[in-house]
Amino acid sequence: MLIHCVKAFQEIIAFKKEIQPTQVWILHGFCKNLQVSKSLLKNGIILSFGAEIINNKKLQEVVLEIPLPLILLETDTAEIEIPAIYNKVAEIKKMEVVAIQKEIKQNFKNIFIK
Repeated sequence: MLIHCVKAFQEIIAFKKEIQPTQVWILHGFCKNLQVSKSLLKNGIILSFGAEIINNKKLQEVVLEIPLPLILLETDTAEIEIPAIYNKVAEIKKMEVVAIQKEIKQNFKNIFIK
């Protein structure tokens, strides 16, 4: 399930605990801080990052701290193309772009292809 959330993160977590879904929940367009990201991840919610990562230093710190298996990348409606986002994550993680692509592709398969 893809979730768009601006401020109601604790409500999302509480609701997920209440209904105990079997499908994966993905918070798209994540652009908050490390504390919020850790809370969401701890509660089994995958984070998807988009164009905001290009210039947002605090968000780049979040991406640095999060393990790649818990990340998806997106463009949403941004004018920035997906290769720029992959390049930025590779730079942040100090990895080759190809390695990032491989990991994100595997994340996608783990979530959507069962």
